[in-house]
Amino acid sequence: MTKRTAPDERAVCEAVVEVFDNATRTCGSKILGALVPHSCDPIPMIHTFPDYEAQELCDFVNQFQTYVKLASDPRELTRLRLLIYTHVLEAEQPAAVIWNFLRLIDGQTPKWDFVGVNRKGEEYSAELPSDRYTIIERLSDKHGLAIGDVLSQLWRNKLRNSFLHSQYVTLENGDFRGGKDLSPLTESARRKSDLPNPGHGNPHFYEAAEIESLYRSTLEWLRCYTGCFKMAMKPFQDGEFYEIPSGPVYWDVERNWWGTNLTRGS
Repeated sequence: MTKRTAPDERAVCEAVVEVFDNATRTCGSKILGALVPHSCDPIPMIHTFPDYEAQELCDFVNQFQTYVKLASDPRELTRLRLLIYTHVLEAEQPAAVIWNFLRLIDGQTPKWDFVGVNRKGEEYSAELPSDRYTIIERLSDKHGLAIGDVLSQLWRNKLRNSFLHSQYVTLENGDFRGGKDLSPLTESARRKSDLPNPGHGNPHFYEAAEIESLYRSTLEWLRCYTGCFKMAMKPFQDGEFYEIPSGPVYWDVERNWWGTNLTRGS
């Protein structure tokens, strides 16, 4: 049986640093549009909610990590690790920033409505994590960057679905067994890809060690991304105006957020 592989923590961080460094080196101050949530239509404006979501994500992870440290039962550890794993990789803001950095590297303008383009050339909303990571992987591969492969290897869609849809059991040793290929409740929804594959094993079975590996690499993804994001933002927090696609913005120290011409002096 061919074992599934997850990127180790070092590979994850190196991939994150690579895309931030590449965009900063080649695009200069244009990266601010990839860091500050904004929209241009119907009226130009900047948005705070994605960054509040990112802060909530970090607070959530920090809270539940304390429970992981206290847990000793293997089944409890698997549940907690999967809760954090799915929560982090479901998050939109980190994926959107990486996508925008890749767009800049590709010569495109940052865009905060995460969309893909189908074979007919029509845009579609990338609401699902699988869609977002596929889009990132294509752009990443186009420019020889590792971040797309890393995120695609971290994201296990069937694992996520089994866990979040409560279609699984945890075994005494902490192993995880999804039930889509076993339960009569999902028989009509079962696909060929849900069945064990001689070359890749069972897509619904994960050993506790593999769950732990995915969990640790996902934590490293969030840690390294957050650090790189803060470092990339810092040069622009000097009170000067900088251009993003929606118009000029500056860092307002009193508000601890971005201001525009309309808020300067108000």
